[in-house]
Amino acid sequence: MSDFSVKFFLESKSKEIDQNDKPLPIFLIVRKRGFAQIKTYVERKCPRAAWDVGKGRVTPRKFKLDPTGLNFYLERIQKKVSRLCEDALEEGRSIPSKVEVRAIINKENGNEVDDRQSVLQFANEFLAKSTYAPNTKKSYQTTINLLQKFVDEKLKGKLKFEAINLDFHDKFTEYMWTTKKFNDNTVGKHIKNLKSIMSESFERGMHTSLDFKKSRFKAFSNDVDNIYLDEKELEAMLKVTVTSGSRMERVRDMFYVASWLGIRFGDAVRLTKELFSVIDGQLYLVMGTEKTKANVMVPIPAKVKPILEQYDFKFPVITNQEFNQDIKEIGKLAKIEQSVKVINIKRGERISITKAKCDLITTHTARRSFATNLYLRGVKPETIMWATGHKTNKEFMKYLKLSNMEKARELANVIK
Repeated sequence: MSDFSVKFFLESKSKEIDQNDKPLPIFLIVRKRGFAQIKTYVERKCPRAAWDVGKGRVTPRKFKLDPTGLNFYLERIQKKVSRLCEDALEEGRSIPSKVEVRAIINKENGNEVDDRQSVLQFANEFLAKSTYAPNTKKSYQTTINLLQKFVDEKLKGKLKFEAINLDFHDKFTEYMWTTKKFNDNTVGKHIKNLKSIMSESFERGMHTSLDFKKSRFKAFSNDVDNIYLDEKELEAMLKVTVTSGSRMERVRDMFYVASWLGIRFGDAVRLTKELFSVIDGQLYLVMGTEKTKANVMVPIPAKVKPILEQYDFKFPVITNQEFNQDIKEIGKLAKIEQSVKVINIKRGERISITKAKCDLITTHTARRSFATNLYLRGVKPETIMWATGHKTNKEFMKYLKLSNMEKARELANVIK
């Protein structure tokens, strides 16, 4: 006995007798093990008086307009949808998508242009309703905007879910490498976001395209040579003279505080006095992080407390772009200008470039500095992870930016 049933019903929100001669829409319901899974209309109508509820068909002697033709139409749809359900089961899917059922009905009506959404339409609507953190939303929106540009420039049409296959992956990554000049990690970020969009839409029954799950539809990821600032460099930056009350002063102070609290830029701009508590004479920051929602509890160093008090524990609003621009200038004024070799990986090829260290300082440098400096002080990784909110050792280890000499010294201390 099949797990599925495909039956037709007549739409009626009223039991009024005077509706017996009024044509009402016919709809189809697909049930699995008795539970309704899909409901969709079949583009035909029938008066209540001419409908056989038990058979789910019109009664020929009561239906004036080609009853045989309508019943044959319903029979064809029922057989095709039933076959579709069995095929889905054989493919390891619990049930076909509504999109597939609609495609059958559209084809029966001589209209093979289905009513499914485009990838970009779904992505925008899904993102608008999501509860992602602001920075996560910004990342997805950047990917959606990039996809729109790619479609406009290369495809000249609507991006359907079925078009997201291995061929699309190759063309899209080539576009990012060649036209946009992105490195592997940036390409990987956008592919990862696209895979998430495809996965979410698949779970909602929007499509049956599964190429995005294949191993070759991959998101590139390489370790990058991000820097950290040691404690002497952090103090040098704090001593940089800037105009009182200026944006540069706010950036300098916020960066220093974040370097000792281990918080992300998105969390630094959310600080308020209510997030700080004194426990046994020690001031702590107690908050849920914006990105991972992890609860962290970080003790406030004595040298950081006066800076927080100066701003009444709440920094003025500043954009990430403005912050990154100013913090590089502060690093330059602090004479953090030693040459640093950076490895950039594009299409698997390692490209070495040399830059002044100050030009590599960003908002995230503060958090890396926090983790690395505590590690060099001998704090256990699991304790630092608790303070930063990292959930996996793999992700945390990316934050430790030890030089080869620092690693060698750590090893030397153990084997003496």
